[in-house]
Amino acid sequence: IAPVIDEAMKLSFKSYVKSHPKSSEGTFMVVLHITAHGESLDEAKIEVNKVSEYLRKELQARGALVCEE
Repeated sequence: IAPVIDEAMKLSFKSYVKSHPKSSEGTFMVVLHITAHGESLDEAKIEVNKVSEYLRKELQARGALVCEE
């Protein structure tokens, strides 16, 4: 998923995506944390949403099951 994350971060130079691989009882998952900065909280939220939507769309297209907390 690294190439997808790289492309997502190119959408917004104000954002950063950190991946955390995890496994439990034979199940593998990757938890993604998306952070961003901006002139205001609203601007940062827009950046996070832009990156989040891109990741969701691209990862689902590649067969990933995407869950949000």
